[in-house]
Amino acid sequence: MAAVKVKDRPWLPPCRELITSERTYLECLEKMVTSYLRPLRQWAQEQATDSVAAAAERKGVVTVQELGEVFGNVEALLTINGDLYTDLHGVRGREPDPRLQARVLAVWAHGPGRYYEPHVKGFHDAHAKLTQLLTKRPLFAAAVRVLELQPQMKGLRLQQLLITTVHPLMASLMAC
Repeated sequence: MAAVKVKDRPWLPPCRELITSERTYLECLEKMVTSYLRPLRQWAQEQATDSVAAAAERKGVVTVQELGEVFGNVEALLTINGDLYTDLHGVRGREPDPRLQARVLAVWAHGPGRYYEPHVKGFHDAHAKLTQLLTKRPLFAAAVRVLELQPQMKGLRLQQLLITTVHPLMASLMAC
């Protein structure tokens, strides 16, 4: 059986690109969760005292609640998009199917994709909170900078990663 050329299937490159961009997005979410959120959350829990907020501000650290305000539901988004990536890929070893991808995206947009709405709407507040914490909490700013300098971050700053959580696909789906 002769292989069918891509030019005979013009839908194939966009289908492949959708899978590739979703994989890239998952990698960003994974970096954010494993390289920032989890270490910072553990640090915040270790620093917690009876009067958490006041003590955190005095020490220049951050609270678990404040991290929640910055990162939102990024861990849930990681899980949701992992499932989306798997579903978009379809059967391993086969070329992506545009009809399957269309169905997957339609179901996702009306199901798990709804979890993006509060995240997207709250992005500006989250970014402002991060900026405030980085400015007013020197130990937190130092911890974030150390995490940013890790080799796996490849020069990406936390603010840049946070912007990637406002998924381009979601922005377009929410506009519909």
